[in-house]
Amino acid sequence: MIKNILIIFMLFTVNYSSSQGKFNEERLKTSKKLIALIEKKEYQEIKKLFPDEISKNIPEKALKYYVDMGSTFISKYGIPTDESLLTKVNIVPTKTGVVMVNSILFPFPATKEKSTMPKRIIEVGFIEKYGNKKIVSFKVAELQPPPAPKEIIYLDKLEFRTDSISKWRIYYSKGNIKNKNREVFAVSGNLDEMKKLQIETDYKNLLKELAEAPIKEKLYPNDIVRFNGKPENITLSWQYQGDNKFYRISMIINKEKNVEEPLNNFVIVSTSIFANQPTVYYVEKNKVKKLVYKLTEFSKRDWKDKYEKNP
Repeated sequence: MIKNILIIFMLFTVNYSSSQGKFNEERLKTSKKLIALIEKKEYQEIKKLFPDEISKNIPEKALKYYVDMGSTFISKYGIPTDESLLTKVNIVPTKTGVVMVNSILFPFPATKEKSTMPKRIIEVGFIEKYGNKKIVSFKVAELQPPPAPKEIIYLDKLEFRTDSISKWRIYYSKGNIKNKNREVFAVSGNLDEMKKLQIETDYKNLLKELAEAPIKEKLYPNDIVRFNGKPENITLSWQYQGDNKFYRISMIINKEKNVEEPLNNFVIVSTSIFANQPTVYYVEKNKVKKLVYKLTEFSKRDWKDKYEKNP
């Protein structure tokens, strides 16, 4: 399955899904090396960035086609700055479970605001098995925004269950805040793993409080949720069996000094199929104090050997 990831990523359109997060420096360095090789059309050198078991199965014609397309993007728009880059996580099903592919996206043309879906991308993928010096995929594509729904149906209450969760993930970033926590971490698993970690009850309790809280505002922003600066923040996300929607609860834990964050006083709840087209609900933090406390506690907890190696 792994040897086919490159082909899958390049030849099929996947849902665009991105977020603002702190980059893994080694992963970023490898991605920039790939971009430099794409710019120069160094086909054989690009193959060396893949593990041997993947490299030997890369179709030469497909490689040339996508490298040439990427080189054209770079020639026309230049190499994006670090501030313009995005991160992404793809969950790729396999016969034995799933593989989590962490990606860095280079948008063309670049924009510091990150306020709209990029028109063109080069996406570089990594998995834990091969570390951060080897890539398992790259995708070069011109993107078309998914169509907006004809009718937006908002939830009256934020009622969510835990009994049929298929997978969940806690993602934390300290941003530019100085503290003793890890800079970035993620913990993830299925419902059984949630029970083993003894957080199922916590999950149920915070969702119960959320269901009883008034919704301050409902929006369909046609964009991902963004912060003005790089605050300390945490996101709890999950999916249900037989449901292709993603569910997320995010909040700022501490904002940067002298940076205005309009979302600082809110817990942000979103549901989406396409991550850049969420339906967003804002709940005031003072209405869900137990939830805020628990997510903050999650950010400080020692998850021992359950941390993802490359979040």
